[in-house]
Parts: sequence; structure tokens; C-alpha cells
Amino acid sequence: MNIQAEALKLKVFVEHLDRTRTLENAVKLLHELKSLGNVNLQFIQDFVLTKLLVIIDSADNFGKKLNEFKTVLIQCINIIISKSKIINELPYRTILCIITQQIYDRTKNAYLIELSEELKMAIFDCLEIASRNLDFDVIDSFMVKENQIIIGQCLFVCKEAIMNETYMKIRIKAVKATIALTQCHDNADISDIVLREKISKIIFVVLPKISTTLIKVCGEDTLRGPHLIQVAVKCLGRFLTLIFYDYAKRNQQQITKKDFLKLLETSKSEKNLKESKTKVINMVKSDEWLQSASKNLLKIMVNMKALRHNEYKSIRHELAVMSFNMIFNCSSNIEPLIRLLLENLIVLSSDSDQEIQSYSQDKLSKIAEIIPNIDHEISELFILHLNVMPRVLMTGMDGEKSAGISLLNSYIKIFSSDSAKFDSVLSNFSTLEKFLNILTCCCELETSTEFISFETTVTNNLDDQFYNLKMPWKKFRHLCNDASINNFSDLCKNLSHSKSIASLCVNFILDRMNSIEHVVCLIEILACDENSSIEKSEIENIFEDFLADIYWNLPTKHSQIKDHKKSRLNEQWFKDNTPGLYESAIEIRLFDKPYNKEDDIEDQQLMSLKILNYNTLCTCIIIELTGKVALKLKKDFHKYLLRCLHQVLKKAGSSNFLIKSAGLYALNCIKEALGYTDLSQLIDDNANFLLFNIQKMLKHRKDNESILDMLSIIFKYSKTSINEYIDDIVEMVTNQITSVKNSEYHLKLFELYMRSVKSEIVIEDLNLNEKIIWDDFLQNCFNELDSKIEEENIDINQNETDSKSIGQEEINEDQETLKEEEKLPLHIEIILRILNTSLPFFASKDQNEIISTHEIFRMAIPILQIYEKEFLPMIHKMWYPFTKQFQGNNFVILQHSFELLTVIAHYAKDFIYKKSIDKIIPIINEFLKSSYNHTNSKENFFYTQEFKLQKEILSKYGKLSISLGVDDKEQDDIISLLILYMRHHFNDELRNASKCSLDFISHNDPMLIDFKLFFE
Repeated sequence: MNIQAEALKLKVFVEHLDRTRTLENAVKLLHELKSLGNVNLQFIQDFVLTKLLVIIDSADNFGKKLNEFKTVLIQCINIIISKSKIINELPYRTILCIITQQIYDRTKNAYLIELSEELKMAIFDCLEIASRNLDFDVIDSFMVKENQIIIGQCLFVCKEAIMNETYMKIRIKAVKATIALTQCHDNADISDIVLREKISKIIFVVLPKISTTLIKVCGEDTLRGPHLIQVAVKCLGRFLTLIFYDYAKRNQQQITKKDFLKLLETSKSEKNLKESKTKVINMVKSDEWLQSASKNLLKIMVNMKALRHNEYKSIRHELAVMSFNMIFNCSSNIEPLIRLLLENLIVLSSDSDQEIQSYSQDKLSKIAEIIPNIDHEISELFILHLNVMPRVLMTGMDGEKSAGISLLNSYIKIFSSDSAKFDSVLSNFSTLEKFLNILTCCCELETSTEFISFETTVTNNLDDQFYNLKMPWKKFRHLCNDASINNFSDLCKNLSHSKSIASLCVNFILDRMNSIEHVVCLIEILACDENSSIEKSEIENIFEDFLADIYWNLPTKHSQIKDHKKSRLNEQWFKDNTPGLYESAIEIRLFDKPYNKEDDIEDQQLMSLKILNYNTLCTCIIIELTGKVALKLKKDFHKYLLRCLHQVLKKAGSSNFLIKSAGLYALNCIKEALGYTDLSQLIDDNANFLLFNIQKMLKHRKDNESILDMLSIIFKYSKTSINEYIDDIVEMVTNQITSVKNSEYHLKLFELYMRSVKSEIVIEDLNLNEKIIWDDFLQNCFNELDSKIEEENIDINQNETDSKSIGQEEINEDQETLKEEEKLPLHIEIILRILNTSLPFFASKDQNEIISTHEIFRMAIPILQIYEKEFLPMIHKMWYPFTKQFQGNNFVILQHSFELLTVIAHYAKDFIYKKSIDKIIPIINEFLKSSYNHTNSKENFFYTQEFKLQKEILSKYGKLSISLGVDDKEQDDIISLLILYMRHHFNDELRNASKCSLDFISHNDPMLIDFKLFFE
């Protein structure tokens, strides 16, 4: 490229633009400059800059496109100075004055915010590029008192743009321009201490405004991106380091703190502007000014603590760089700020990002070399933080709590890495007590009144995955967000990594064990990751104490709390022995507060509720501790298995959602610790011991609910043949059921067994002649019978012709033909025994006992129906007491009775047809007729038992009629009722239920429904 030709060409463009000042000519010049590429334009810098600056300065009368015209001209200047170096002071000063004048009104001391965004961006680009491309001599000659006002105006413009602009790119460019104007950019010569001191003496007067602005930016939200905050932190760190750098001491005019505060008060009036110029010229940076400034900075830099936990790595890294540079270079001038900056590095030394963590740890080591008492400072900071943390936990925001715990964690990391620091700090009793009080405060849990309302039915069918929530019982009172909880968990892990700290904390907690918070704290410290330094023997010693029955048998239901009535005092004794005094005391007491017996009752109920809630929480925590200890001890947990497995099973089968969740969590922990693949292996290997405990509890006739809870889990997971054990249990219950008052629990035990047997049977079709497929569980039930058959080599076929012929064949000439009586499987014998025992409870007065009896028969009939010799006699026995249920008015019992009737109708319709037509169907029809008007209104009857019974009958009445095979007359009555509900009833749910039954009937006999609808 011919440089001379290009220079000549540029001169022509510039002169033409000077003569004809149009936007088109300016654009042509810009394109020409861009086309030059990486060409050094130093040779033509003076000529082009002079012409362009003159054009810009005199372009106010240009016309409508003034902003566009100025923007293009300033962009041309930016290209020229970016491809050359400013080697004279005059061009730089001229650029600052003229370019700043385009966005700053000197007469009003105001920032012109109404300019176009493109023009503003070009202006700040110009200020940055020009300040970056200064020759060393220019910087040295320009940074003098005479130019202090010019620099101040430029920085004022940048500050206003940072605070008031909405366009993010303009704000970022304004911050970068501030960095360049103060000569803190990346290419600045930071090794020239003399020059940097000179610069700091010129720009220190703008410290209040610039620092306040940048700190406000640092406190903004990062939703629009982290770049602005990152650049602001970088600018603030470099600017403060420049001002507070420990330069050589000199005798200077001293100013007071009041002078600094006055500097914060600025006015836009012309008079104040002139006065401030005079003050600026006469002001000198002194040691007292630096100390005063650092104290005032501390008040606002406290707001930057939030950046320690900012989600963006770049922001946290800039904060670490700023903190180190200020401590390392300015420690003598920023004594009030030292602790705040040191805290920044301490927190970031345990940052999640490895790069930031390593940087902070390395810089802390370097600081320790230049500040001999750094350990003392860290200890003092730790103690101060301990004093503040209780208030933060009690009243602070979530962010404050998370930050406070994170800082505490960082201190523990530092102490655990240096035994000398540990001995000097945590070995102090008062300090250790404060620290552990904070830990226990963090461990406080909510004892909501909802704990005892998490009740489900004993035989609930929810999948266990439903209970695998993240410890729903463990809701921290003061730690409400995930960040705080995770930070606290990390803190406890770091405590356990140091053997000396962990032992000290654990022993301290054990000596003061008097609340659930201490147990939670132990769990968090003991049950941590594999890097824990806590010995297994120490964990075993601690766990041994929690195996006592007192921790496992806390009452968690109202029925388990005994009502201790207050014994009445002997009033006559007081009257005889204290004449006059007793009457006076009663009179005064009644005057003070009248006695009310209802108050005592309410207080007792409230106290009982609080006790139950607290006991529920304690039970969950003890169970959690068991699971965590199992994970920690692994195979060594075998020694405790038989002492706690039955207790954990009780809790895993509890009707309380929280206790059940904790029990299942502990069971899975034990399974994992002992190396079992699933829970069935764990239960089967210990089945003998578990069932022994159940028999023992039945024998002593206590804790029947716990028996149900244990069996619900055993039946659900055990894959072995437990019928032999259950046979003994059923026999014990059969003998006890009529002689004790708690028959309800025994019936529920029967119900539980029936449910477990039914769940193991897969029926492909409900027809009597359909093949029934038995799974592994029921195959085991036939083991005893099958073994005898195999020993005698007898082949059994279900084909009727084969069974007749097999008796005629000779199996062996030397053996006699054996005829064995058919023997029922063991589980069928148990079921028959259960049904015979439960039969009298159809006539019980207790609703729960009647419902349990219905459920037992409803589940037994499908299993028993293939054994016709036992099935029909049992239906005959239960039919009379069963039909009596339909004559009552209890809608709940009627609903269960109807459900049982549909099951019986399906399997024994021939046996009950006539009886049902005569006694039951008329009762059902009469109920539907009489209850029609009760629910046929706009009022909300959706949740009444009568409504539920109506819906149950209407939804299954069609199926019942088809199963029974009723004659035309009865079918006509049933269809009429269903049509009445479907067409005329107000409630949608009942209409849909009726339609469902009609569709079922129509599917079996389409003409019947069409004929009926035609005549309706």
C-alpha cells in the first residue's frame, strides 16, 4: 500500500468535508478510514484530528441529522487515534474538551441524556481509546493541577451515564472509559510508582462520586447479564488501589474529615460550580483524608458482600482480585477496610470454582507474609462473626443466612488446615460454646401442628416411591432455602474432616444433650461423607445410647397419651387448719381471674397436641440417625440389626406419613449398608426373629398397632413362605379376639393378611371356569402338598377324564393303590379360619369392626371361590348377618355392604339370586327413590355419605343386575331408576354414574335399553 497516496487521498476527503459539511461526505470518509486496515495513521493524525474536531465543535447548526453527523465524525476520530498514538498533550486535551462538550452542558453542569444512543457510544469509545493510546510523556505532562477540572468533568459524564442510562452497552462503555481516564486500563504501566502517585493526587477528588456509583452498580441484579457488574468491580478495585496505594510519605496540607464530607455535597448551580473548582485546585490528598475516606467507604462497601456468592464466576473472581490488590498494596491506608476485604478472600477461599478457590488461598498466603498479625485478624473476625450470626439466623433474610454460614464454613476450613490457629481459637471455651450454639440454632426444626395430621389408612396402597421425598420431616426453622441448607451441610462436613475439631464438637454436644437440636447436629456431623475423620468406635458408642426403648416408643397419637386428671385438693383441711386465710385467698383469686373448667380442658388439649408434634419429630430424627449410622458403619452394623430392625419396621409401616417416610428411608439405608439388593432379602433373612417379636407382642396383648405396622411391611416385601408363622399368629388372635376389647386391631390384622395374599394372585378373568395363575408366593404355599406328591410319584392332572382313568392304572405292581384325601393349601385353611372368626362381627355395634369384616370377606371371596366345598357353605353362613346390614341407616356401612354384594353376585349369583331379589334389591331401589330429592338441588352435597352411597350404587347397579341375571320385571325397575337419574338429576357426577351403568346393560342387551328409552 502506498502510504503517501493514501495520506493524500485522506486529505482530499477531509478538505472536501470541511468545505461541504454533509452526512454523505462524512460517511465516505468513515468508509475510507475503515478500508485502510491495520495502517499506522500517525503521519496524518494532527491534520485529520484538527479538522474533524473543528467541524464537530462548530456543527451545532447542521440541521435535522446533527446527531448522525456527529456520530460519524467521532467514529472517524476513534479510528484515527486507535491506529496511532497521541504524542502531544494539546490534542488529548482538545479531544477531552470538545468530545465531552457534546454530552455535557458546562453552564448547567448537566448530562445531556436526550442524545442518540449511537452518539453516546461513540463519545465514550472516543474517551476510552484516546486515554488508552497516550504516550508516557503526555500522561506525565497532562496529569497536573491545571487539568484536574477537565478530568473531573469527563469522569462526571461517565458517572452520570453509568447511573442514568438504560441501555446496557452505553453503561459498560462508560465504565471502561472511567478505567481508561484514570489510567487503570490493562496496558497502563503500574510499575511506575511516581507517575501513579501523580495521577492519584489529581483524581482523588472524584473518589466519593465514582466509588458510590460503582458500588451501586455492583448491587444491581444480574438478570441482564454479568458483564456490567464485572467491569464495575474491576474499575472500582483498580480505582481504589490507585487512590489508596501506599506511596512515599510527604508533608502535605492537612484537611479534616469534614472537608471530605463536604466534597460529597455538590450542586448544579454555576456559583457552587465555581466554588468547587477553587476547592479542587487547592485540595491535597493527605493521610488523614485517606483514613477518613476509607472509613466512609466502609459504610457503602459493606453492600458488596452479596458479590461473594454471586452466581457468575467472573464477578467473584474480580472481587477476589480487588480484595487482594487493595490489601497487598494499600494496607496502611485502608485499615477500616482490611477486615471486610480479608473476609472476601476468606469466603472465596472455599468457593465452588476451583480456580477462584486456588487464587484466594494463594493470595491469603501472600498476605500472611506482609501482615504479621494476619492470624490474629482472622481470629478476631471469626469471633465477631460468631457474635453476629445469632441475630442473622433469627431475623436475617435468606441471602444473609446463606452468606453467614458460608463465611463460617470458610473460617473452619482455615482452622482445620492449621492446628495452631485451631488451638488459639476453638480451644477457648467461650468461643466454642458460641460456635456450637450457632450450630444448634441452625438445627432447630419446625414442629408444625400438621405433623399428626399426616395420617393415612393402615393398609394404604401408595407406592413406596411416594414416600421417598427428601426428608419431609426435616424442615429447618431458620434455614429456609436450599443455599443455606447446602452451606450448613458443607460446614458440618468440614467439621468432620478435622479429627480434633470433630471430637471437640461431638464431646461438647454430648455433654449438653438436652434437646432434639443436639441430635440433629450430631447427625449432620457424624453422618457425612467418606472423608470423615470420626472413628467408627466413637459412632458406635454414641448410637448405643439411642437404642433404648424410651426413644422408640414415644406416643405419637392421642390414644397413646394417658389423661392425667388433676386430683382435687382437700378444701376442708385448708379451712380447718388455716382459718380465714383460705377464704381470703379464694376471694382474691376469683377477683383476679374467675376459674373456668373449660380453660383447663383447652390447655390440656393444646399441650397434648404440642407433645404429639414434638414426639413425631423426635421419632423421625431417631430413625434418620439409625439410617445414617448404618451407612457409616456398613457391615459393622450387623451387631445392631436385631436390636433395631423390628423398631424400624414398625415405623416404616406407620400410618403417619412422616414417620413412614423416615422408616422407609432407614430401611433402605440398612439394606444398602449391609449389601442387600432389595428389602425382601433383608426381611427374609431375619424373618424368624421378626415374627418372634410379633408373637411376643400378641402374647402380652399390647401395642397392637405396632403389630399391624410391622406386618404391613413384612407382607409387602417378604418372598418366603411365612404361612407357617402366620398360622400360629392367626391362632393366637382367634383365641384372643372375643376376650379382649381391642378386636378392631385383630380384624385389621386379618384384613392385612388377606390383602397381602390377594396382591400375590393374578387373575386373568373373573369367570369361574377361567384358569387362575398363581405367582411364586402362592406356589410356596403349596410346598407341603407338592413335596408329598413328589415323594409318592403321583401325577395330578386337572383334566376330568384323566383323573378318572388314573385310579384304574397300576403305578407299580408291588405297591398298593393309595387314595389320599384332598388337602387344602395352608393359606386357604388360614383364610377359612379368619372368615369363621370374623363372621360374628357382622353384628358388631362398632362401625370400624363391621367395615373391616366387609373388607376381609370382599378380598377372601375371589380367592376362596375355586374351592367350592368351602366356598358355598361360607356364603351360606355369612348371608343372613350380611343382609341385615341393608336394613340399617349407616351410609358408610351400606356403601361397603353394596361393594361386597357386587363381589358375591359375581362369584355366587346362582346361590344368592332368589335371596337378593326378595330382600336386597327392593331396599336398594327404595333408597334410590327416597334419596333422589335430597341431592337434586344446587346445594353442595358432594361430600355427604348419602351422596357417596348414591354414586356407588348408580355406577355399579348395571353390573350387579347383569351378574345376578335378574328377570325382566326387576331389570325394568332398575333401568327406570337409572334413566331417572341420568335425565333429570341436577348433579353431573350422578348423571354420569347412571349413564355408565346403562351403557353396561346396553352392551349386554342393547334392545332392552332402546325399548325402554323409546317409551320414556
